[in-house]
Amino acid sequence: MLNDVIAGVTLALTSIPQAVAYAEVSGVAGWRGLATMGFPCVAFAAATGSPWASIGVTSITAMLARDALAAAHAALPEDDYVLVMAAFATIVGLASTALALCGAGGVAVRRIPGPVKAGFKLGFGCAVVSSQCATALFRGGKARLREAAGDDAAWAGPSRAAAAAAAAGLGGAPQVVRLAWAAGHPGAWDWDVAALSAVVVVGTLRGKALLPRRAPPGLEVLVLVGLATGLSAAGLYAGGVVGAPPAGAGGARSLAVAPWDLPFRRLVDLCYGGSWAALAKSSVVFAAVDFLQSVSVCSAFEAENGHAWSCAEIGHAWSSTATSSPHTRHTDRINPTQAWSPDRELAAQGVASVASGAFRGGPCGASLSRSMLARLTGATSRAAGFVHGVAAISLLPYAGALAATPKAALAAVVLAAVGPGVARPKGVLALRGSEAGARHGVDSARGGKPPTALERRSPGSRRSRPSSPTRRPDSSPASPPPPLSPRSGERTRRRPRDVYFLFWRAPYQGRRRPQLSKSSSHARPARSKIT
Repeated sequence: MLNDVIAGVTLALTSIPQAVAYAEVSGVAGWRGLATMGFPCVAFAAATGSPWASIGVTSITAMLARDALAAAHAALPEDDYVLVMAAFATIVGLASTALALCGAGGVAVRRIPGPVKAGFKLGFGCAVVSSQCATALFRGGKARLREAAGDDAAWAGPSRAAAAAAAAGLGGAPQVVRLAWAAGHPGAWDWDVAALSAVVVVGTLRGKALLPRRAPPGLEVLVLVGLATGLSAAGLYAGGVVGAPPAGAGGARSLAVAPWDLPFRRLVDLCYGGSWAALAKSSVVFAAVDFLQSVSVCSAFEAENGHAWSCAEIGHAWSSTATSSPHTRHTDRINPTQAWSPDRELAAQGVASVASGAFRGGPCGASLSRSMLARLTGATSRAAGFVHGVAAISLLPYAGALAATPKAALAAVVLAAVGPGVARPKGVLALRGSEAGARHGVDSARGGKPPTALERRSPGSRRSRPSSPTRRPDSSPASPPPPLSPRSGERTRRRPRDVYFLFWRAPYQGRRRPQLSKSSSHARPARSKIT
């Protein structure tokens, strides 16, 4: 229990910069991210089956919500827009729960191909990077970039083409064109803002080496954001800052709103043309795409720790592991009490989004970075997520301390978190022609990762490895799985390797190498068997 308390408090402290930054991405004031991040964590801890999965507003959910509610964001003041976003979060949460009751979580894990998941992740990463670069380079953010790029006559043609693409459904085209203009015109940057962003990005990526070895992960982010806040409070930074929350704002009582009091009708009228069917379709798609984050988190833990996705598979794997060889590593043993179900995680995602909407927050999703941090800091049960939420709620009275935090520093934190995955997308780079199609078409849930401990022991698995406990030590080892054909990507059978000498042949496997005489000066240590 002490480990869970330490992990939960560490998560609450290290999540502050991301919570504030993702609130800015979703189109609301940064202090609202700190004020609302604890409530969905408490609800998620009560519903999830994972000891490490962490929930909250992520870069993907913030960007999706901003795009889905763009009309409301442009037409309403912030206080009214927050209520509309809370209503949308509630609808998305109900859609997630309905999908879980229909068994859509298991279908998503089994059927979604790895290339699709890799493409979604890369696409959203590019959208987040393009949206944050303006804040990291200009004092006025997107407004300043839009003004500077619009005054350049040489970019009038690409700007018109981007506007036409946006009208055709590619809404991010103008933003990408403006980012390309900014990359080619460094003289237009505000260099104090750009320098601060560069320091925070480099420090976030490389600052861990400068801290003590036992420092918790994420401490470098807190240090960098704290230094940037102190620099701004001292009057040495002239860029945009988060700003102080209104008097009396941020308390749990002031944030709580009954679900039936949320402006669902305004949400439908402003963003979906009065069509409830369009809202239902959008919320289902949002919930399904959001669930890809949970798939990525739990699949990563499955590959690294042998945790399976369903209790039925866990029971079979545990029975096989219990009778396996005594030389089996401890990390390969599967604990049936730590199993989770895709449908349960999808329902837990819905519960968290409903709880977030009840306190004027946005839709929530599983965070891979925070989940990995929970495991690294020693979390052993769902109690760590509960402590994380309670600790975050206790920080609400101190939200005013973020008033002088530069927006450029928060944008740099987001760029450091998402940028490496965009610069080198491992999921996309792992695809290799027809071999990638054969691999990802079957291993859709794992996304091309090595076989897990569960798969190595499952006799029905395509990559199963027989590990019978009755095999004698002196018997021949099990043959490896058939390899992938380098041409067609299909599996072929490998014939036993034979040794031919004139008209005599014998199996090569298991033969002993001739031993040299001990009296020989060139004698070598004998090997009992050729491996």
